[in-house]
Amino acid sequence: MIRILAVVLLLASCQSEVVRAETQKPASIFPHAEFFGEGPFRCDDFLKASIHLQSLGKDEALKLLHEEAKHEVFFGYDVHILCRMLFCARPKQDFRGPGLGQPSLIAGEYQDWPLAPIAIVDGVPFFITYGYHLAGMPESSEKYLSYCEQNCDWSTLRYQPKTPEQKRAALDKLLATPLFVNQRREMETRYPGPGLDPYKNRSLDFLEAQIR
Repeated sequence: MIRILAVVLLLASCQSEVVRAETQKPASIFPHAEFFGEGPFRCDDFLKASIHLQSLGKDEALKLLHEEAKHEVFFGYDVHILCRMLFCARPKQDFRGPGLGQPSLIAGEYQDWPLAPIAIVDGVPFFITYGYHLAGMPESSEKYLSYCEQNCDWSTLRYQPKTPEQKRAALDKLLATPLFVNQRREMETRYPGPGLDPYKNRSLDFLEAQIR
């Protein structure tokens, strides 16, 4: 009788584990960051997602991206950003950015950023707009993903994890471009007094937060 009871309890325990395994969903690979509110851009989050999607191959990656696009929150930008990282322009064709509104860029003009709203430096992605001014509805993740599938190629750039030193070096390289050097000079001319440096207090801090 004791042996029979033990077997029954063991079977019940196994069934419970099966139910638990079926009902528990795996953690999402997507960062779930948003243009507004909580959820700032983090380089590591998007690198991890891109690395995982590339490891699956294009077809499986696209399935996951479409599934995420269906459930992405309003003003979420996971899929938009990942499309900019995972697709590339076809020969002699444009690879337009997502229709999200008028960007408030950290420097320069929109044409200065071919992958807006991001820039990729030595395999490290940076978010280069503070936000968007929008008088209507942004282009949905699903619509932009479909555009990329139909008009772009799957990128051959393979992303890799980056050390803090590599991320810092990429950021320094970005800040050393004429775009930021000229901005720095303009700010120093406009605000010559000590401690009056909006560039450092905004652009630099905004970018440094992304590599922490």
